[in-house]
Amino acid sequence: MFLPYCDSVILYEKIQKIFEVLHYTISMVVFFSNKKEVQNIENPVDFIEKIVENHFESLFSLTDNKFRMTLKYHNLCHYGKMIETFPYVSLSAFSTLRFESSNSRIKKLLNVGSSYVNPCKTIIQKIAWNNFLDRNITKEGNEENEESEDVEIEWDFTITHFDRNPSLSLEGSENVYEEFNALNETLTNSISNDN
Repeated sequence: MFLPYCDSVILYEKIQKIFEVLHYTISMVVFFSNKKEVQNIENPVDFIEKIVENHFESLFSLTDNKFRMTLKYHNLCHYGKMIETFPYVSLSAFSTLRFESSNSRIKKLLNVGSSYVNPCKTIIQKIAWNNFLDRNITKEGNEENEESEDVEIEWDFTITHFDRNPSLSLEGSENVYEEFNALNETLTNSISNDN
């Protein structure tokens, strides 16, 4: 068996692309989970739209433009508008869950009701009432803490780029190349000995 030649520059560029995708993904998570960090950002709408744009660019670059958009990824495109429309609502309140997947909840509420004149209004009223009760009534033995305990996370939203200068990036790559060839040779020999 022959393993293809591994060019360290190509491998290096692929690692850089993976790093960028991970960085932008973590940046989005930190942005939405850390209220203090968001308060320090001058224009959060433009900021998150830029992070999402960079995230998609890095995904397309990583997959050589073969990335397939799914509904959950498409919803990322609307984060800026959701922050603009609902500035005081955490985005964790929004779900990427499709509405159709919650049909069982609606069916249960419809079966409990006896109003068939306007079933849509009845269901919406029941959902609103249930949500109100869930938010405002504590269960027995559980007292809600008025102060939320937010964990402070420090995150640098700027991405650090590695030096792509070939002369610098190839320093020490001879050692990696030698190790790779040694492992490749060992693997090839063990496979040929098994046959």
